[in-house]
Amino acid sequence: MNKKGSMLLLLALILGLPGCGGGDKKAKTTKAHDMSKKVAQAEGDSNMTLADAELSDESLRSFFDGMDEFVAMSDEELEQVADQFAWADADQDDLEAVYYAFGKTTADEEQAAKIAYNVEQAKKLIADARAEGSDAQLIVEGHACASAGTPEYNLAISEKRAQDVANRLVEAGLDRDAIKVVGRGNGMLVVTDGDREEQWPNRRVELHVLRA
Repeated sequence: MNKKGSMLLLLALILGLPGCGGGDKKAKTTKAHDMSKKVAQAEGDSNMTLADAELSDESLRSFFDGMDEFVAMSDEELEQVADQFAWADADQDDLEAVYYAFGKTTADEEQAAKIAYNVEQAKKLIADARAEGSDAQLIVEGHACASAGTPEYNLAISEKRAQDVANRLVEAGLDRDAIKVVGRGNGMLVVTDGDREEQWPNRRVELHVLRA
């Protein structure tokens, strides 16, 4: 290859490299925007589910970075209260679970009716705990079934379900600062096998008052 050809090839390679600084930020913003569009489209179209959003680890991080309405529990916090997160045998303080249709992240009217009861019950439990000198928070814990979807998808949909319930609790009068949201994916199944209809109990949001 002659000298002129080599220079042209080098120039082409340089121009093809990703930009620095602002270019990376713009790319991340675009990905987050695209992710929001995909999820909104999946929620708004009755023929689609969140699975159509084709979630990846990177897009999940970008998407949930913009959903800081509530304080999500960190890995360290989860480790510290691991024994209290063994909900299968734990007292749920008479708070009712909210169940979701397959692929959905918005509770239907029947399930949403449980929110008013949960608000009053949670207020009482938190007030009682604080009257005894203990700090208390309401953990809103989302879950998914194992009949379809990748681990990333199920983690995403479980967290969006928890966010849905948390938003409704705040709208009904519960203190936002008393709420923590956590998505558990399909790691804590109530029904371990069967098709999507048989696994309906797994598609849920549970509420627990955590005393410290």
